Amino acid sequence: MNTFVITVGIFILTFSAHSIVHRWMQRIRYDPLISLTVYIPGGCVMCAYVLLRPSHYVFTSLVLYMLLALTASLFYLGPYLGGETPASMILASFKKKKRQTEADLMHLFTDSGLFWKRVDDLKRSGLIEVRRAKYITTTKGRASIYCISLYQRVFHRSMTE
Repeated sequence: MNTFVITVGIFILTFSAHSIVHRWMQRIRYDPLISLTVYIPGGCVMCAYVLLRPSHYVFTSLVLYMLLALTASLFYLGPYLGGETPASMILASFKKKKRQTEADLMHLFTDSGLFWKRVDDLKRSGLIEVRRAKYITTTKGRASIYCISLYQRVFHRSMTE
C-alpha cells in the first residue's frame, strides 16, 4: 500500500512540475507541448524508487505511474486537438441563457463549423500544416498521433467510440 501512495505522490510532484514548466514555456513564448517531457524524469525517479526499495508491487507501481502520466498527457493535449466539444459548447451556452429551446441549441452549430474549427485549431497548434493545397502532419502532430494510438491500444478503444 505504501508503494502506491509513493507512486501517486511522485506522479503529483511530476504533474506539478509539468504545470510549472508549461506556464514558464508559455511566458517565454516557447512551445508548451515540450513540458510533457517532465514525465520522463518522473518515470526515472519512479523506476529508481521501486528498484531500490523491495516491494511486491514493482511492476504494478510502474504501470500505475505510466497510466497516470498518459492520462494526464491526454487531458493536456485535449485543447490542442480541438478540446471544445459540442457538449461543452452546449453547456457553455447555458451560462448566457438559462432556458433554451431546441432551435436555440441548433443555432450554436453550422454544418461545417465544427469541422473547420478543429482544422484551424490543429493548424494553430502546429499539429498539421498546409503544403501544396494538402494537409500534412508535423513532427509534433505525429507525436500526438502516437500518444493517442498508445492510449487506444492500452484501453482497447477505437477512434469511433
